Amino acid sequence: MQVDDHPIFDFLTTDDAVVSGLVVLRLNIGRIEARGLAQSMLSTMDATPTWKKMNRELKKMTTAGADLVREGAVIGFSRNARFTSGAKALAVSGVPLRQFANSTFVYQPK
Repeated sequence: MQVDDHPIFDFLTTDDAVVSGLVVLRLNIGRIEARGLAQSMLSTMDATPTWKKMNRELKKMTTAGADLVREGAVIGFSRNARFTSGAKALAVSGVPLRQFANSTFVYQPK
């Protein structure tokens, strides 16, 4: 199979793709679990114009900045963390927003 004249390969892990030298697009969708909503992530190993355009479009749909909170105290600020309006609404309703499920801090979006 090909997309835009580039072959599509199936790999068991991202590491397999890295070893073979292929461009990789990685998408992790955060899930709501007992400890809150885990962060979603989109990344690539190649900054082509297509990926840059996708990044710009995603930035238009999100807002940046959040306090990092541990045990009720603000411990820092992340200007790179980005949030959709849906994630912000979950935070307002009391759902903790975490970088990953077992993270010891939560994000409080600005």
